[in-house]
Amino acid sequence: MQSIILAGYGNENSITYKETDIPYCGNDDIIVKPHAVSVNPLDLKLISGKYKDRFNVDTPYTLCGDFAGTVYKTGANVKDLGVGDKVFGTAHAYLGNSGALAEFARVKREYVSLIPYNLDFYKAAAIVTPGCTAQQAVSKFMKVKPRQKVLIHGGCGAIGSIAIDLCRSIGAEIAVTVSGTCIEKMKHKEIDLIMNYELIDFEHMISDFDAVLDTVGGDVMIKSYSVLKPGGIIVSLVDTPDVKSLANHNIKGLRMSAIINTQTIDTVKFLVEEHIIKAPEFTITSFPMAKNALIQLYNRAIKEKIVINLEP
Repeated sequence: MQSIILAGYGNENSITYKETDIPYCGNDDIIVKPHAVSVNPLDLKLISGKYKDRFNVDTPYTLCGDFAGTVYKTGANVKDLGVGDKVFGTAHAYLGNSGALAEFARVKREYVSLIPYNLDFYKAAAIVTPGCTAQQAVSKFMKVKPRQKVLIHGGCGAIGSIAIDLCRSIGAEIAVTVSGTCIEKMKHKEIDLIMNYELIDFEHMISDFDAVLDTVGGDVMIKSYSVLKPGGIIVSLVDTPDVKSLANHNIKGLRMSAIINTQTIDTVKFLVEEHIIKAPEFTITSFPMAKNALIQLYNRAIKEKIVINLEP
């Protein structure tokens, strides 16, 4: 079978196609035939080698994790899924799976769920990590409540757009920062305040917010401290807030990493089927063009979310 592998860290030329064997199916595994695979920021950071020690995965390995597809084979201990079932989840190699960007992937049962009835393979693949991350940020860490004021940085991004849906369903007051090209896209989301970060300084426009979701990091995270009310919280997906700065502003803060497993994916499935959240926007590219798309994403030549079509 064909796979797209990373032969070595920190080099775009190490992204390559390779003929590999269909993975062996262990007792607690399933073999899936991915129809769609989505690319996330973590995939690009792994290519760079930035997290190679943290995630403990040696090259070469098959790239990407989030997928949607059909079950091809099940292990002896897997009783609740059968051949032909439509599933979505994550097949990251650092989790002990075989990687998603291949004609067949081995996935531990604990990382998959049946896809929502109202999503196709492409949308299901696109929502796995963004959905789990946004849901945990809003509900578990920020603990957003009705009528609270929430600032979401990067509202046009995959995670930000889903966080907006969640906060709106809760009844929170929502402010977002986006680029000028995203202003029109935001107008249909019933957002209370849309700020173009290219033209204005958000920290001078708002105050007394209960929570901030930071998807940018750096100066954006630091400037966000001042918009929070005493006791408010900033949750960053990028950087770790400085403890002393948090104390000086009398606020709380943390850097979060989402837990992605069957339980959290099932939560996303429920939210999708209840029409509370939607898949983020994405562009589809073919498997033969996937290497080029990955290189462009790695070099920041393109910024949109990419979903790779593995169907014949």
